[in-house]
Amino acid sequence: AEAWHFIAKGPFLSGINMNSTFIAASCHDRYVYSLGRKEGGVAWNFGAGKVMIAPPVFITDPFTNKTYACCESEENILFAISDADGTEVWRIPDGGKPVCLDDEPEKPDIHRTSIIAQRRDGAIQAIGFTSGKPLWEIPAGVFSMAAQTPESPALWAVYSKGAVCQLKRKQ
Repeated sequence: AEAWHFIAKGPFLSGINMNSTFIAASCHDRYVYSLGRKEGGVAWNFGAGKVMIAPPVFITDPFTNKTYACCESEENILFAISDADGTEVWRIPDGGKPVCLDDEPEKPDIHRTSIIAQRRDGAIQAIGFTSGKPLWEIPAGVFSMAAQTPESPALWAVYSKGAVCQLKRKQ
């Protein structure tokens, strides 16, 4: 039996993503929707003005406990949307597809969290979670794919020649 349903003004072609509270989906009506998992009501919607090509990825900063729904538009703009209320936190042209989160200490008592994204040209870049500013990048052509496994917080990358490696920070 159906528990609930939701109808938008366009199709959901890019899939969904979930966290413990919400289901997030990118719709071809140019909105990103966050729906309550239990009742299906709209928690928020974000009018991106662009069609999103993939479902939002929920990323939580372990230091601030803030969660963003990150998604890439068909124009290759990476959006960070506050999971609390659906407001835009930042956007980056040529931002790429969000892959995972990386938290690293800048200094012993100050931490920096970044979102790792893979751009369409194949480059991998780190984007400051709070600032939305690019922090570093690995050029295109070095990797063909990047991913993070639940068992390991490290970023795994596949070289274009077929080798697999794990990227780690210097200790």
